[in-house]
Amino acid sequence: MQIVCAQCSQKLTIDDAKVPERPFQLKCPKCGTMTKAPGRAALAAETVVPAPASPAEAAGSEDAPDEAAAPLAPERGARATAEVAPGLRHAVPSRYDCRVCHEGRPVPVLGFTALQLSPDRDRNAPHAERPDRDDVDLRRLVDRGLVRGLAPSLLRNPPRIPARTATERAALGYLYGNCAMCHNARGSLAELGFSLDSPAARRTGDADAVLTAVSRASHFTVPGASGRSERVRPGDPAASAVAVRMGSRRAALQMPPLGTQVVDEEAMRVVRRWIAEDLAERISQRRAAANREEAKR
Repeated sequence: MQIVCAQCSQKLTIDDAKVPERPFQLKCPKCGTMTKAPGRAALAAETVVPAPASPAEAAGSEDAPDEAAAPLAPERGARATAEVAPGLRHAVPSRYDCRVCHEGRPVPVLGFTALQLSPDRDRNAPHAERPDRDDVDLRRLVDRGLVRGLAPSLLRNPPRIPARTATERAALGYLYGNCAMCHNARGSLAELGFSLDSPAARRTGDADAVLTAVSRASHFTVPGASGRSERVRPGDPAASAVAVRMGSRRAALQMPPLGTQVVDEEAMRVVRRWIAEDLAERISQRRAAANREEAKR
């Protein structure tokens, strides 16, 4: 079995015969981070493939039985299930692997958050769709009695990611929706001090991603970068660990570490533009302000 450290991407190889039956944790010899690993049962995941759908099911036609448009993947996961790009097929992670990521929040519910259901939608978000009159949001769910106990302030002022520019809002929204289930201040990776979360009630101040990623040292060594490795280096996406790992699909580098085989190029353009332009401008303004204060002394 081969495991990749979630912090520094060090490959950890274990003799299959020595892998415990149940899930376990392994300490990375390079950075000391405890990495979760599946048990022996997950070793069979690479060879398990669900039965192909019938032509009617694959086409999603009216002749297909209800709830049978796609076969249920086995608990151990499956490889080569559906083509996501020419010559490239998607691999379904094991149920254990899915839970490691999706249960990284205090409330282990796999669904949408209040922020993602906000009627204050970001038109500049990657893959943004034109709002439809039948869209479901917080207000409609409350009106229908499907959401109860929501703070009235979240209806008066719908959740919105605090950001200084439109590009920053789009970039942070993408990182929140795709990365914050693991990278938050209360889950199993909280000890890293790296959060891409955005509490629904927060509307002012810098987002967690700005506070814990921008100009912060990274244990991951960015290939070819000069100086210390940083999670996000303002003005330089190529030297930013977040952008580099998002833009890779090599097993030792990629983020997310599993469940995706194709880089989201539209999202990468937004994230790179945020780092290269917005953050660079912010740092420039801070330096100019510091210089003015220094000149007054």
